[in-house]
Amino acid sequence: MIGIIWVYLHMPLSIRRHKDIKHGNTLIERVQTYQKQHQKLPESNDLKTLEQLGFIKNKQGWQPAYQKQNENSFQIIYQDGYVAPYLYWQSDEKNWALREQ
Repeated sequence: MIGIIWVYLHMPLSIRRHKDIKHGNTLIERVQTYQKQHQKLPESNDLKTLEQLGFIKNKQGWQPAYQKQNENSFQIIYQDGYVAPYLYWQSDEKNWALREQ
């Protein structure tokens, strides 16, 4: 049992969270297409647009969450609970990572 946990924790993020990353990449492409078409990023509180792009709102909020950082930057965050680490993608960095806070 300990061996299984150790293997899981040391697997590359791209394998461990493959499904979330794949879905997130689709959302990223849609946000970037929206940005090209409208010359701006969608607003974080534009519920209709976010739903049209494929973001889903449930009892816990958006899953994954979309946050517009500024006019050219955004984040996508999978907050699967109340405790970190959270899987996120930052448009400035262009890679998936775990946020420890």
